[in-house]
Amino acid sequence: MNEGVHRIAIIGAGSWGTTLSILAAKRGHLVTLWSHESEVAAAIRERRENPIYLP
Repeated sequence: MNEGVHRIAIIGAGSWGTTLSILAAKRGHLVTLWSHESEVAAAIRERRENPIYLP
């Protein structure tokens, strides 16, 4: 497997999507997290956390 930095897109910013994006980012990958709910996306963008699904 290629061990470089990868661009990863995760669709869904619920508890699973958020957790997967955190783990991938901690490993150095470039992560885009897509959310259907604008308030969830705003919370993640402003606070760098997901208080709705990962309190």
